Amino acid sequence: MILINSGAYVISEFEAELGRIPPCMLPIGNKKLIENQVSVFRQKGFNEQIYVTLPESYQLTLNESSLLAQLKVQVIQTNDAFTLAESVLFALNVIDYAHSEAVHLLHGDTLIADIPQAGSADVLAVALAENDYNWQVEYRKKEEALVWCGYFSFSSRPALVRALAHSRGDFVKAVNAYRTHYPLAVLPVREWHDLGHVNTFFQSRALITTQRAFNTLQVSQGVVYKTGEPTIKIRAEANWFDSIPAVLRRFIPQLIGHGSSEQDGYFYQLEYLPIIPFNELFVHGRNSPTEWNKLFKLLDEYLKISRSIPVDEVVQEQIQQDYIQLIREKSLDRLQKFSRNNQFDLDHPIVYAQHTLPSIRHIAQDCIDRALQLPVLASVMHGDLCFSNILFDARADRVKVIDPRGLTASGELSIYGDQKYDLAKLMHSVIGLYDFIIAGRYRLILADTYSFELDFQLDDRVKEIQEIFLNRYASDSLAIVKILPIVILLFLSMLPLHEDRLDRQRAMLANAVRLYLMLGEQ
Repeated sequence: MILINSGAYVISEFEAELGRIPPCMLPIGNKKLIENQVSVFRQKGFNEQIYVTLPESYQLTLNESSLLAQLKVQVIQTNDAFTLAESVLFALNVIDYAHSEAVHLLHGDTLIADIPQAGSADVLAVALAENDYNWQVEYRKKEEALVWCGYFSFSSRPALVRALAHSRGDFVKAVNAYRTHYPLAVLPVREWHDLGHVNTFFQSRALITTQRAFNTLQVSQGVVYKTGEPTIKIRAEANWFDSIPAVLRRFIPQLIGHGSSEQDGYFYQLEYLPIIPFNELFVHGRNSPTEWNKLFKLLDEYLKISRSIPVDEVVQEQIQQDYIQLIREKSLDRLQKFSRNNQFDLDHPIVYAQHTLPSIRHIAQDCIDRALQLPVLASVMHGDLCFSNILFDARADRVKVIDPRGLTASGELSIYGDQKYDLAKLMHSVIGLYDFIIAGRYRLILADTYSFELDFQLDDRVKEIQEIFLNRYASDSLAIVKILPIVILLFLSMLPLHEDRLDRQRAMLANAVRLYLMLGEQ
């Protein structure tokens, strides 16, 4: 059996940013840590049942329950006041399993990519420590220390239970008592990520980066180095960071440099910010609706200042023409590409949750017509203001934005655009639940190519955040709900970009139709 020990809550520094969650629910690589932990065990040949301890007071969301069911992980809730040793002992006493079965333990805040292969019993995993945290030292020589890194394997369950019972809540004492009778093989690992401390958490996030295939992202010594194809995209991002007005610079990381290199082509360098993006707070965090109201307020400040930058008549005309191209030409071109690549009939009627709707072509054209009737909101435009590109600095109480577009629809460098597009990108995260799709937290019910339904299994917290978002912008010069047609077009435009993930592509198509039904209710 495998037991992931996560029976306590994260430290207070994490609570300030993510809410009160157990460590195995920490976000890493756009997934919950437990998803990565289970994946490693399965890759290494472990076929045993996996259990996870969680605090007794922790209430799983619908999404978390669904995820653990998909992972085939059984939950054991333990008393919040238990020590690690008491929590493990309780779990071992309530789990029904074969007497001869080995026990594999992994700390809930730990990810080890090169965990010892299945079949290895009586193992103590150690790693070289570069920081001086309160880790248990196995061996020290001068400045080097090999420390316990959070994975243990025990061949004798009865001996482990006895050691834990006699340890009086001291896990280290229990392990040392066990090994006097069953010697533990000390096995060094190289790919150890301790996510239980703020510094090591963000160091691990820098190593486990999520990035698209056409970008190369390197993080080293506090600097993000970015290159990619097409080159014009990287040049445009660098130009945006370099050109935005001084009044907006507190909302971006510091640009360190940009230019061309023979090896990588065009590149730029930014300071690496050890802070969490909005998408991981939204999907994986437990921040309260009140906290999200504050986050939206911080974001409002960035949007209002961006709108306050004056533009002349020439730029105003360029903004209008660029918006028309984004809404009409880009949307229709992307849909045609999706249709060709997937043999999808754009004129076939759609059925969503037993609602018969017009064809995708009709839906797209209706949204284009509605979107083109909206007033222009000239501003400094980010161009891709989705949650994954917005970071929350909890210590400074400030938001930072990254990965701007910096290009017009015709391919010219520009920092200006219509802010309706930025608002639509925000809405496609909050109301469109784009980040739930990317994280795989949805259920697609597919009857056939043209008949489907999408279920996100949302808890009340997420619904309250959505309400706050809609109400916050209801009295603005342009009510946010009026931007819904652009959000629908965004999902339709993304379809050919996800040819490598047909499940995700179908979910985005279904989501566009779901949102179109919402549009009819307005």
